[in-house]
Amino acid sequence: GPGLTVAELAETRAFDPTSAAPLFDRSRSGMSSGLEQPYAAEQLADLRVQWAAMLARHPREWSMHRLRTFGRLIGPHRSGADGMAYYVARHAYRDNPALPEPLAPQAQQALQAFAANLRGVGALSALPWLGLHGLAIVLAWRRRDTTFGAAALAIGSSALIYASAFLVLAPSTELRFLTWPIVASPMALALALASRTPATRASGDRCEPA
Repeated sequence: GPGLTVAELAETRAFDPTSAAPLFDRSRSGMSSGLEQPYAAEQLADLRVQWAAMLARHPREWSMHRLRTFGRLIGPHRSGADGMAYYVARHAYRDNPALPEPLAPQAQQALQAFAANLRGVGALSALPWLGLHGLAIVLAWRRRDTTFGAAALAIGSSALIYASAFLVLAPSTELRFLTWPIVASPMALALALASRTPATRASGDRCEPA
């Protein structure tokens, strides 16, 4: 936004190291998130130029920022909105399909309250779930020629690659960005363990006496 200063960010508390939303909700400089009114092509081009120039001027600061953000993303979520896997607010965007109405609003509110009370619990940290993917890959590697082993490797590898991309891409530390790696980890581990069970003899095989 025009006229935005560090003093304004501090005064309005628009800067939050765990979430990008306050930057647009609290600042007074006319900043837009691009949701309610998408950016024009010229604005997007200017943003890309400014971002590249910032990275060229401050590579060390940017690298430290990315490491800190990623660490908070995969680590324990004990403050602010960074422990939540979702946002209550819902926004239509461009030509996306219309948003469906919640099936059970009261149940949804109860789930949100339950999740909020779990903030800080180790289960809401992505790191152990990412570790399960690593374990699944190790267990399935020797059986990668089996269906279950190949599936475990595919799920585990895709989840870790997906998560690692947020080292560069994560705009904030909300756990919602890692929903897929978290929910997929039990499946990857189950497939890896299934791939280690003894293979059954094919129906066409016969045992001949020695």
